[in-house]
Amino acid sequence: MFPDDKKLQLEKLRADVDVIDKKLAAILDSRMEKSSAIGLLKKELGMDLHSPDREKYILNNITAVSLEFISSESLKKIFRIIIDESLALQAREYEERNSDEE
Repeated sequence: MFPDDKKLQLEKLRADVDVIDKKLAAILDSRMEKSSAIGLLKKELGMDLHSPDREKYILNNITAVSLEFISSESLKKIFRIIIDESLALQAREYEERNSDEE
């Protein structure tokens, strides 16, 4: 393979990653939409936003999947951030609704 071929291969792989990144962003946005709805239901039900049992379930569920290129620990770190951001969104919306009701 010539150097130009390797550069083309690199560009193609990077373009593939760019497409995947956009899909991931859209999936994360969809997840946050569901999380928002969950937060509103929790408020209506008088539940705490933070649910350690649910978080444990999520982390166990995603690490039960056997993946080739990402470790369980890395996956847990990523999902810890996703969970934290979901809770932050729910808390913001909870506060906004409380201030609207006052």
